[in-house]
Amino acid sequence: MAIEHLQPGNLVPKPPEPRPESEIMAGWKGDRNKPLVSILCITYNHAPYIADALNGFLIQETDFPFEIIVHDDASADETQRIIEQYQQRYPNLITTVFQTENQYSKGSRPTQFVKDLCRGIYSALCEGDDYWLSPDKLSKQVFLLETNKDVHLSVHPAYLFDVSKGKFAPKFEHDLVSGSVLPVSDAVSASSQFAPTASYFFRTKEFLSMPEWFFNAQDLPFGDYFIEALLGRHGIIYAHDIFSVYRRNVPGSYTHRTAQSSDNYLISRIGSVLRYTSKLEDYECISSISIQKRKVNIVKDYQGMALARRSLYLYRAVSAEGERYAVRNAVVENIAMKSEVSFRCYRFYRFLKATSSKLKSFIWMLKKRFSRSPNFSG
Repeated sequence: MAIEHLQPGNLVPKPPEPRPESEIMAGWKGDRNKPLVSILCITYNHAPYIADALNGFLIQETDFPFEIIVHDDASADETQRIIEQYQQRYPNLITTVFQTENQYSKGSRPTQFVKDLCRGIYSALCEGDDYWLSPDKLSKQVFLLETNKDVHLSVHPAYLFDVSKGKFAPKFEHDLVSGSVLPVSDAVSASSQFAPTASYFFRTKEFLSMPEWFFNAQDLPFGDYFIEALLGRHGIIYAHDIFSVYRRNVPGSYTHRTAQSSDNYLISRIGSVLRYTSKLEDYECISSISIQKRKVNIVKDYQGMALARRSLYLYRAVSAEGERYAVRNAVVENIAMKSEVSFRCYRFYRFLKATSSKLKSFIWMLKKRFSRSPNFSG
């Protein structure tokens, strides 16, 4: 059963304790040594969270075999110990890859260590600080891809839980019925991540045929977007249920590392992101207009970081990287780069603009709320 929307103020839901291994496997049909689905979990220093992820995998109720492959990148906390305890309880379900040295710091992408272990026709992703809520998740996404043979990727919404603020809310929702096929242009041109990583469900064969740079490039800062773009290039099937929780601002996460990064690191990273985004132009089914929109969004995002950091140096460098990929500034943005004074004035202008927008939204919400109030006159 899918988890229904929770109301603000409720506690963030957690998956229940899983059943014994024998009960999970009791309803499986076919060869238990030939899993239909491979669950891939990448983790590092996720001791406070990894049990939720593993429980979310183990609550799945299916009539087909599945396997769980967990890669730990030499965690310095108790993550490996917790995984080992689960593996002892579920030896026929959980396969582990424990690194003794952190591979990510050496430029190695974790996916290259698990991709060749996948035995399933389908694969599902979930990082160790996220988790699944519904026991129906795998069954429903299998059904969607089984009934849409030409589509390779399925996604769904999630609860976004900001651990730094203790707030959560539904995110990544579309006003569509389950089973709707979204065009890849929606994902390619998105201003940020189109769908939560823990929602990704795809055909393993297509995943393994992704370009070599996706698995091995040392300067590729993330893979989510390229999974959406490349595996979704024939359409993306949407399941409307909220099947997972996406934690944001977890210590050590991509979002957290970005906030702590130096200006020079961010300059190097935007160059890499724009360069790999340009590689999507090799695929005829991905429109160049969508790709260019994405490049514009990337530049605007990094310019926003520069404004937040009050760094004219970063703003100029980001704008220069954008120029290399035909992303050009508006006149007012070029004026902002002239001097520290003009940059401060531009920051103040953006502040006023954002404040005005928030005020308009607040007034609109008030009008909407009062328009629904009952009329007590008469």
